[in-house]
Amino acid sequence: MVGFMISELADIESAVGAMLEAMEVEGSPLFSSVLATAVVDRKTAIAACLDLAHPAVVFGFDGRDKPASGVSVCGNPRLLVYVAASNLRSADGARVGDVDGVGAYTLANETLAVLDGAVVADDRRIVAVDDRVVVSNERTIVFEQRYGVVTLADTNTPTFDGQAILGADSVVTTQVGVLRSRSIAFGFPGIDGEFRHGLGHEGRTIRWVGQIRTDTHDAMSALEGGIEDRMGSGGASVLSDSVGRTFARCVMDAFNRRGERYVHPLTGQVVQNFELDFVQLAG
Repeated sequence: MVGFMISELADIESAVGAMLEAMEVEGSPLFSSVLATAVVDRKTAIAACLDLAHPAVVFGFDGRDKPASGVSVCGNPRLLVYVAASNLRSADGARVGDVDGVGAYTLANETLAVLDGAVVADDRRIVAVDDRVVVSNERTIVFEQRYGVVTLADTNTPTFDGQAILGADSVVTTQVGVLRSRSIAFGFPGIDGEFRHGLGHEGRTIRWVGQIRTDTHDAMSALEGGIEDRMGSGGASVLSDSVGRTFARCVMDAFNRRGERYVHPLTGQVVQNFELDFVQLAG
């Protein structure tokens, strides 16, 4: 008897299907039809979506991204989702909804809110890439949404001096600067060549880049105020990043808010794009 093996893609597909089927509006399923399929091309996927009872959603994989480097490793899976709404009364009803049903705009927003950032298959995160309208006529609207599926590496909350100074919900990438050694060169009379004596390493910049996310403006202001208070203290502490790396003798150097804070239209969280520079002191 041949054993049955569940693949990574099958696990992800099953999880996505379960999330879409669980979506509700006023206690009833949001979608009349949920279909998983292998996406051969956009035309085929749209045709499948149009043939179903609406509101409908069709989803599936259409391959993998190119690897990030020249190393022969497959890139991340790509997920396509097609959301369709129809209305026999008017095109306005298909777009924004009416007494007959939910419109395509609401369907697309609700689908994005459920899938973007969702963790599936234990260690994969779904990340929204973009969405757009691919069918628009007097009665029917179809949205195409593209997602990437990335390996979940950020299993730890970044900390400084043992404290999660950015909160637990923020999205942070750590950029580690170049580490250069310090040394002195010298020679001896009558001996060819140059000798070097190591003196440890020079200081380097370690940068946190991403989004600070909080539930309220007051919470955001408190986090920002805490960072600015620590900035003035000048004390060196241990920095740890989301993948478990630690860096000793770090001090805060610069806090840059990138743009204005805003409220995320889907999650309702307050978001501030930022850069926070640390200097790892020479050692």
